[in-house]
Parts: sequence; structure tokens; C-alpha cells
Amino acid sequence: MIQLTDEQQNLINTAVKWYFSAESGQVFQYSAPAGAGKSTVMHAIIEGIGLDDSEVAPMAYTGAAAIVMRINGFSNACTIHSWLYTLEESSVLDESTNKFKKKHKFVYRGISPAIYRLICIDEASMVPNHMLQDILRSGIKVLVCGDLNQLPPVNDNPAFLYNGEVHYLSKIMRQAEGSAIVELSRKILNGMDLIPGDYGEVVVLTQSDFNKYMNQIISSNDIVICGLNSTRDNLNNLIRTEILGKHGTLPKLGEKIICRKNNWTIDVDGINLANGLCGTVKSNPDISNFNKGGIFEIDFTPDLFPYITFSNIKCDYKYLMADSKTRREMKTFNSPLYRPNGEKFEFGYCITTHLSQGSQYKRGVYLQEFMMGGRDINIHLNYTGLTRFREFCVFVVPDRRVYVPIVKHVVTLNKEFV
Repeated sequence: MIQLTDEQQNLINTAVKWYFSAESGQVFQYSAPAGAGKSTVMHAIIEGIGLDDSEVAPMAYTGAAAIVMRINGFSNACTIHSWLYTLEESSVLDESTNKFKKKHKFVYRGISPAIYRLICIDEASMVPNHMLQDILRSGIKVLVCGDLNQLPPVNDNPAFLYNGEVHYLSKIMRQAEGSAIVELSRKILNGMDLIPGDYGEVVVLTQSDFNKYMNQIISSNDIVICGLNSTRDNLNNLIRTEILGKHGTLPKLGEKIICRKNNWTIDVDGINLANGLCGTVKSNPDISNFNKGGIFEIDFTPDLFPYITFSNIKCDYKYLMADSKTRREMKTFNSPLYRPNGEKFEFGYCITTHLSQGSQYKRGVYLQEFMMGGRDINIHLNYTGLTRFREFCVFVVPDRRVYVPIVKHVVTLNKEFV
């Protein structure tokens, strides 16, 4: 039986009172660090209000975060897009070709107050501000939780947790006491450097020691998380070709890939094909359309939810083969390199910290890279990276002689971290 802390019980009581008070606001917000039980508290609030699961609309901004909600007991959790919008298709005349082409537009559908009595949003710090008004339009009360120690949205202000009244949890649940992941994450938040050593669920290694045993470490873990796109590109190539012995440019059956562009038109059981969704190739690539724009087809299953499969996904080969800078241009609408055709996938043996946010992994490697941009950014990056892992993490720190920023140029949050 889960034992709640006094702090958690007080927050639950406050939230239940908020729900039944006619004078309270529409939104109740709370933030909790790793190990403080934010999902446990959300379930307890729903129970305290007296709602059935069928009366609750659980949601998250990304597909990965929605899957984690399902794992944590919210069986009907979906992305915010799936809950709020319907897709309309129309034909538009392209004057340059004098041909009609399909155009998709999302139309606000909303959530019926006659059916749903509470909206629950997890990983709320990731929700961009431009979605706020649509979330609130139904008038249904909104319970949001997240972790302010993680990273904010990219290219927009956050919709929640950074404004208004926010409640906080700080005490670690008894079930999480003694967890090295939780304990070391707290040290990171306090600005402490992690000292190399074996802490149980976390092994801290220097970069030199990691390099010596890289093949064995990577082969026995699920994923590598790093800071920079350049590091990610290099490691994906090294892991795939030299460590795992994969050859050829197309992803093959069983390979790890990650979706890098939202396509809210593709939906399987309420999970959208969304940016940051990691998974496994479930079919060898079909290249029957390869000469028509470099499109290959695969089946794709998210790692966190192996019971659903996105079938016959049309992927952009040129995007897959480009470097990080070119890939950004290929996704930017006003760029001359913009490519609207094909879904944007990359190899997913190594991903950036920003892409990992909202996801969870059993075990993996986190490479600490110092970024220009301030001490707080580095603290949030390292905290987010470490807390992505549930069971085990190899945390790699720079050698002491290079405990200075390893990036000589100024980087921006939006371009280098994502």
C-alpha cells in the first residue's frame, strides 16, 4: 500500500477543496521533483473528488508523455491534440502546378462538460502557451502537474506552472527513499558536481573511463542521452556501424529511430506521431516509391507502448541522411530546403536531453556536456537527463582537467539543444 507524506495529503486536500469551491479558479497547478510522487498525488486527488475514470480527460503535450501517463495508470491518456481537435481535409488549387492538393486543418472540437468533469495534464511545463485558451474553452476544471526543474517549451512560453498560484511538493516518498537516481538528482539541483563512483542505480564515470568501455556500456543499455546535436549525430553513426555492426543507410527491422516532426494527422489509439517519440522499426523498409522523392515505408512501434504500431509510415530519406543543421532547414517552412514530403525520422540510439523530456527509459547513458548559456541551463539539463531513467543510469562527467565548457561557440537553446 502506498504511504502518502503529510505534504502530499495536504496538497490533495487543498486540490479537492479547490474542485468543489465555486470561487476557486479553473486551474490547479502543482510541481514535484523526481521521487515526490506527482502521479500518485494526481490519482489521489481524482479519488478524493469522487470521479470515475470515464469522467476524467488525461492528456499530455507529446505522445511520449501521454504513453507514460498510461503506464502510470491513466488508461485513456492521449495527446492534447487528440482530445481537443478534429481534422478537416480540403482540396486547394496549387497555382504553380494547376493541380489540386490536399490540405489538412485542425478544428477545435473541445471536450464536453456533460461527459468530462476534470481535465488532467501531466508534464505541464512542456505545454506551449498558444494552446492555453483552447484547453480552457470548455470551462472544465483543469488539474496540471509537472516538474519545474525540467526544461521549458521550445519556441514558445509555457502555458502552465510559470504563472499563477503553484503548489509544490518537495518530500521524497518512502518508496523512493534510497534511490540513487533521486538522491543524485537532488545534488544536481543544489549545484553539486557528481563525483565518479558506484552509487547503486547510478554509476558515475569520467569521460576517459567511459571511452575505455564504451562498447560494453552502450551494448548493455537502452539509449544514450546527450546535450548537443553534433554529439548525437556522431554517436548515432558510431553506435550503429561500429558497435552494433549495422550497415546500409536505411533503418532495418529492429533498429531504433525517433520521430522528429509532429504529424497530428497520424493517430493510433489516441497517440500521435509526434516529435520526440522513440521507437523500433517493425518491418524492413519498402522502397517501392524510392525514386519518387526518396520515400521509403516502415512500420514503427513506440518503445514505451509496444502494443500499438504505426503502419506504412512514409519516411523522407534525404532528411534521414542530412546533418543536424540541414535537417533543421528541411523542417522550416520558409527555408529553401523545406521538404513537406515524408515523415521526418532519425536514428534513435542517441538523442538529446530536450528530446528525451516526457519519456522514460529503464536504463541508459547520460553524457554531461557543459553548455554556454548559464549555470541554470546546465543544472536543468543534467537533472532532466538523469531523471529520464527508472532503473539504472551511467552518468558520464567530463574529466577534471576539462571541467570547463567544452563548447567554444555560443549556442542557443532552440537550435543546439533540440
